[in-house]
Amino acid sequence: MIISMNFARKRSWVFPVIITVIIVVGVIISSYTAVTVHNINKRDLIDRVNTIAQAIDVKDVESLSATDSDINNPTYTNLKSLLTRVRSVNSDVRFIYLNGIKDGELFFYVDSEDPISESYSPPGEPYPEATDLMRQLFQSKMNGSEIASDRWGLWA
Repeated sequence: MIISMNFARKRSWVFPVIITVIIVVGVIISSYTAVTVHNINKRDLIDRVNTIAQAIDVKDVESLSATDSDINNPTYTNLKSLLTRVRSVNSDVRFIYLNGIKDGELFFYVDSEDPISESYSPPGEPYPEATDLMRQLFQSKMNGSEIASDRWGLWA
């Protein structure tokens, strides 16, 4: 019996080591999964933005004045309807906007939000929360994308 007690004392480190290894492996797997899911969601969001962009004719956007008079413009109505329909089939999307830039400041051309909503942005409303990269993309007219957030959530 004395021999088995000594044997048990000598092996008492095995259980804590196994538990520690399981915890470390669990943390590594969880971290890897979180990063992978984040990257997949990021790619998915950018792909959706690109899909929407392909459905919009730039000439239609350029024909807008970004003023209240756009509300009665059939082109504005068609763009708003398109954005609203796209949002309705993407239940995880809250807002879809078309933005422009004038004098270095970004503004809204079209907002998918209902005009009676507190979150609605009428044509021409400034978007002061735009990131520097977003401004640079508009000013340089180059292609690019970013994932950022503002008080309304995550956007691309």
